[in-house]
Amino acid sequence: MRYSVFAVILTCTFIGMFTASCDLLDKSVLVDDGKKNIINDSTTIRVMNSMPDSTELIIETTADWHANVAKDGDWCSISKQEGRKGRDTIHVHVDENTSTIIRETSIVVESGTNILIFKVMQRAAEGWLDVIYWNRTALQRMGIHGIVESIAATDNSTRTEFSSEYHFDQRGNLLSEQSIRKATNKYETKRTYTYDESNHRLTCSVTDNADVVVRKWKYEYGNTDKLVAFSAKGWSDPDPLAEDMEGMIVPDLSAAYKSWKEGGFEYHEDRLYVFEEEMKLAIYIEQWKDSAGTHVPVMLDTMRVSYQFFDGGKLRLPQKGRGYVDNSLYYSNGMLKMMETKDGKYDFLDNVQRMVVSSFAYTGDAAADHDIDSYHCEYNSNRDLIERRIYYNKSQGVTVESYPQYQYDDQHNWTARVEEINRPEYSQAINSASKRDYVYYRNY
Repeated sequence: MRYSVFAVILTCTFIGMFTASCDLLDKSVLVDDGKKNIINDSTTIRVMNSMPDSTELIIETTADWHANVAKDGDWCSISKQEGRKGRDTIHVHVDENTSTIIRETSIVVESGTNILIFKVMQRAAEGWLDVIYWNRTALQRMGIHGIVESIAATDNSTRTEFSSEYHFDQRGNLLSEQSIRKATNKYETKRTYTYDESNHRLTCSVTDNADVVVRKWKYEYGNTDKLVAFSAKGWSDPDPLAEDMEGMIVPDLSAAYKSWKEGGFEYHEDRLYVFEEEMKLAIYIEQWKDSAGTHVPVMLDTMRVSYQFFDGGKLRLPQKGRGYVDNSLYYSNGMLKMMETKDGKYDFLDNVQRMVVSSFAYTGDAAADHDIDSYHCEYNSNRDLIERRIYYNKSQGVTVESYPQYQYDDQHNWTARVEEINRPEYSQAINSASKRDYVYYRNY
């Protein structure tokens, strides 16, 4: 939450150059009988994002006062509508602006024979919020605002400090990512991506800290108006910074090829996506290795995925069995509402920015070996995680992961957060902090 302070004194002097037409004002607030001095203040309260936000308006008057928000300003509220003479503070709060149009209203403060008018302007929502989730760029799926060129992140939440770097093109596609362990000052792996003009991801190369390519992917497209996915991995993460390749949802994909080296051999995994009757997708998987130029089969498999419709777009109902998803429901914006596997049920928050889990409950075999029975998440008005409570199988106590403090930049992307973990087996809480530094292609 950001706070801006505006100090003003209500006098008979004309202040500023802004004007406010009287037809914007609630007549019950402003009754101009010719004896009042309307002062259009030069201070405009600018809310530089479309998310809910708050600020402070500090006033100093020589008489008792009352205040109200102009009509058509039901998205803006104030903490008090009247006060005594002297110095006072009014807390101003604005709701989320879900439209793509800048909106404005006025706060009218009346004291004695003076009326002071403040203009309130709030930034419009970004247009990509209306884009179906599956068709968004990597930056948009992360819920990041603005046109970001790079993110430098540090995290010591696991007692070992890591720093990560993410680079994006101006279309919002993730170009590269790498994580560096501070103790050794070396990165484990680095991923580099390429795209076509339609934002289709074409390749991914994974290099180790010696700059040797250890894995690579290639993709082909041609399944028009279809959605294809590798797996459900990554969906349960309450705050994913960037999706890994195994969890990537790829529109229009017809084939994917993966290769890596292991034990002196070059291994390959080829996946072909063929649509059958009744909107079922067959995924044919072949793993093989190259032995002195000879194609040696390792594994053959087939999975099937069915589809359901929403608003003319086709959504993926993931494959069944073997730990995959058995059932799923979607919100109208294309994001998951509920997902069931053979071992548990996930509920997802209705979130126009990114996909986040609100709760999980284990629903599998009671005799099976599992660690967590359930967990529940809470989020702030920016849809950032503030608490997750984890309940364990056959153990006493509850682990509480709290994120009580966030700091945000003007684009409303969080730049710092504090984490506190309380576990039953620990005598005291674990405290850590994460930071993000953003470089934007342009600010607006």
